[in-house]
Amino acid sequence: MTISGQLNTWNGLLAFAKFFATKPMLSSGVLALTVLGMLTESLGLLLLVPLLGTLTGNGENTDISEVFQRIWDWFGIQPSLTGILAIFLGLMLMRAFVRLGKDWASVKLSTALIDDLRHEALVALMQAEWRWFSAHKRSDQTNMLLTEVQRVGVGIQASLTLIATVAAIFAYWVVAIGIEPFLTICVTVVGALLVAVLAGQRRKSILLGIDQSKVNRSLHENALESFGALKVVKILGGENDHIVSFNQAVGDLRRNQVQFAVQSGRSREVFQFAGALLVAGYIFLGVSVWQIAISQLLVLVFIFARLVPMLTSAQQFLHYLLNALPSLTEAQAAIQNAREAAEPQQFNAPALISFEKTIDLQHVSVCFQLQDVPALSDVTLRLPKGSKTVITGPSGSGKSTLADVLMGLLIPDEGKMLLDDTELAGVDRINWRRSVSYIPQDVVLYNGTVRENILRGRPNASDSDVLTALQAASADFVQALPNGWNTRIGDGAQGLSGGEKQRIALARGLLRNPALLVLDEVTSALDPANEAHIIDSVKAMSGGTTIVILGHRTGFMKIADQMIHLNAGRIVPRQEFE
Repeated sequence: MTISGQLNTWNGLLAFAKFFATKPMLSSGVLALTVLGMLTESLGLLLLVPLLGTLTGNGENTDISEVFQRIWDWFGIQPSLTGILAIFLGLMLMRAFVRLGKDWASVKLSTALIDDLRHEALVALMQAEWRWFSAHKRSDQTNMLLTEVQRVGVGIQASLTLIATVAAIFAYWVVAIGIEPFLTICVTVVGALLVAVLAGQRRKSILLGIDQSKVNRSLHENALESFGALKVVKILGGENDHIVSFNQAVGDLRRNQVQFAVQSGRSREVFQFAGALLVAGYIFLGVSVWQIAISQLLVLVFIFARLVPMLTSAQQFLHYLLNALPSLTEAQAAIQNAREAAEPQQFNAPALISFEKTIDLQHVSVCFQLQDVPALSDVTLRLPKGSKTVITGPSGSGKSTLADVLMGLLIPDEGKMLLDDTELAGVDRINWRRSVSYIPQDVVLYNGTVRENILRGRPNASDSDVLTALQAASADFVQALPNGWNTRIGDGAQGLSGGEKQRIALARGLLRNPALLVLDEVTSALDPANEAHIIDSVKAMSGGTTIVILGHRTGFMKIADQMIHLNAGRIVPRQEFE
């Protein structure tokens, strides 16, 4: 069954009710204050009957008046205009404080729910297995974290307002029942039929919500593609194509929003007109047929005149809730899927995993969904401690997959990875990554100082350790920057050359004192001078760091202790693919 087939008004209300139940204390507080507000509203309205009877002075004897008279008698109070007005104002003041408290609690509840949902989504994504994470679009994950969760917030606000509105409607309805039961029930039946007639409009709100989620994903995908490859876009002269594509997605979003506004407005106007008819009929029947006492009739007219916009608002907020329902469903499904793909979690202090002799892969195979052939097939190799290994092969040969297995990111579908004859599995695989450094071709540097970027490798490192790492990475140029290693670099480090970025990243990796260092095509985009700096740095490394280099650079081949050649996921003699 499709998502649209699973969503309707009732399970939409149930979904948000379950969502609120994740914050039982705050939700209970909001509900209690809503009920208290409803009671003060009801009592205030009921007091209007004896108040109007006192004002008219005609001594109308109604059921409501008799009830209040018994209450006055029980408390030994002699009712008067001043006394009734004082009680009425007291109730209204109490209602004001209750509503203020409810507003505060509602904001606390709403923000807590949204913050928790976004936090849960982020944690689930960050803790998911790399295989699962890499199989999903980054734009979809970003859209879910930012836009869809924010739309859930709109649904939460609509839900809270709907609850308050329904409570007020119920309060008015109880008062109307107490004054004139038969006519109130007749009006209730007509109102229920009207709500049933508009079921199709509520269904459309859900469908428009599903469409809006699709458009939001398209917007994020377009934006990430445009800015992620802006240099290539500019070189190819494709700016206008991306602008047109983005504007089309925005146009789809706006059409969706207009359609939602129109169909919500249509429901509003139907309710408004039907409500006017009910009020007119109520007055006519009350005066001409039932001959209701004037004090009661005035209160009833007031109640139903207030009920019409309340019912309209309730319908509107229900539409907003249902429109946001696909976002809630999608976010919760994404969180659940990510949790099902979660890595093993360690609740104690993580242990530092290392080895003394070798890293071994034994008959390792890795298969990805939607791929006809394995990314790795029956790979067996040995990396002695402190050795330098170059892994070469054509694009798609499995080099990156092999590196992901060595770094503990991927679990082999067949075979195993050993550290000194001990299989790396479970939480040890996660801890092993603390002993690994990875330097990709496209270096990631963060907005901050050079020193702050390097310290991400080991936050508790001393300045002496940072300096040693910079020297080991041949990154002495840092001292010549305007403020040395305290020089701020913007997002993406646009002020640095490719070689400078690589050497800063290498210093960050070396600061960890890694047992395994993986260099992924690190010099493929560098000029000979910068490439020589990196190669010299790697050549000078000695001791316990085992180095794996992905790529075909001749300089690395000259310093390698061994070379591994991959083709179609298998280790083969190099001449087979040359």
